[in-house]
Amino acid sequence: MLLDGRVDLDSFSDAYCNAPKMRASLDKVQINKHHEWGDDAASRRRSPVTLTLKDGSKVTKQVDKVRGSPGNPMTRDELLGKYRGCAARVLKGDRLEKSIAALENLEKLAKASELIDTLTT
Repeated sequence: MLLDGRVDLDSFSDAYCNAPKMRASLDKVQINKHHEWGDDAASRRRSPVTLTLKDGSKVTKQVDKVRGSPGNPMTRDELLGKYRGCAARVLKGDRLEKSIAALENLEKLAKASELIDTLTT
């Protein structure tokens, strides 16, 4: 996220993880465990992140409700962007857009076969 302002499927690819800018940035990361903090999933997500800038100043941020969670939902445009980024690996062009229309109207479909028909025609 700090390198590109995004996290998507490509962020976890071998090519991205082995890219020179990623490898160089990993040398700058230090993880400090605070034993007084809880070790449950909710506590780990709330862990603050502190960046030390080149001038020595520090910026700390803690996010209690991650983006996309019920407490901090994505906008429709953000959700569609994330969906398109994932679905474009298997659906191209018009089929991708039809899948969005079908999913947004899922409750109106009488049966699953209508969804399949929407995606295959």
